[in-house]
Amino acid sequence: MREPNHPSLSPCISLCGLNSDGFCRGCFRTMEEISQWRHLADADKRHILKQLPTRQVATSTWVKANQQHE
Repeated sequence: MREPNHPSLSPCISLCGLNSDGFCRGCFRTMEEISQWRHLADADKRHILKQLPTRQVATSTWVKANQQHE
């Protein structure tokens, strides 16, 4: 995932689609966060951006665990 230099920039990498946790498979934002992004204050965007790596790791861990059980 690319790291935006400025909160106004979107973390979108054009790999759109929601996973089973309700996060985008590409940027790990929720649909509400994606739809409201351009209206959010920079502080709110920074708060969301800080959460994305944790969401990515949690999703990746879940996927790996379930692939092992197939």
